[in-house]
Amino acid sequence: MNVEVSFRFLSLNKLQAHTLEREVANSSARYVEDKNCYVGTIPLTEDIFDPLMIFFERQQIALSNCDIFLSVLSSKDTNIVDVPTSVNKMLKHINCKLVFSYTAVSNDL
Repeated sequence: MNVEVSFRFLSLNKLQAHTLEREVANSSARYVEDKNCYVGTIPLTEDIFDPLMIFFERQQIALSNCDIFLSVLSSKDTNIVDVPTSVNKMLKHINCKLVFSYTAVSNDL
């Protein structure tokens, strides 16, 4: 089973996207044409909490424009997913919604 966790900013302008990539390590931003904005993504590890929080506060991002995205890739249809503690710690700082994706893949691949 593979679990990936990212913090996402769902509605950034071009300047915010550029600032995010410059100020927060391992972050990336991509333009979403149908929403006319950028989505910024940061792998959620405890070492990025401080720069992420500084960016969040300086840019005055609304909680509704953030989420924590958990993506699970598993070879089992049913499984228990152990969510990393970094998720709980981040929710103490930015209490945004959680988005969860679970994909069961065949062992035949």
